[in-house]
Amino acid sequence: MFESQEDDGATEDVDHDYRARMIRSHRQAVLLFEEVFRNSRDPGVRKLAGQMLPALQPPSSRGQTSRGDIPARWKTAK
Repeated sequence: MFESQEDDGATEDVDHDYRARMIRSHRQAVLLFEEVFRNSRDPGVRKLAGQMLPALQPPSSRGQTSRGDIPARWKTAK
């Protein structure tokens, strides 16, 4: 049903690019929440951003480590 195709490294490139984009997007989201937490004039919005930040920040930036931490090889984007 499925034809096997030789893997010429394209799959690894796609995986790496996808991970890099996801990490970059996540970092941008964290920066946005941090900015809102610091600068929002709306106390409710500021409170929500402050509640969400611990969940969004990687464990290493909170002084914690976990088995689910991002592997070092994923942290560098192309």
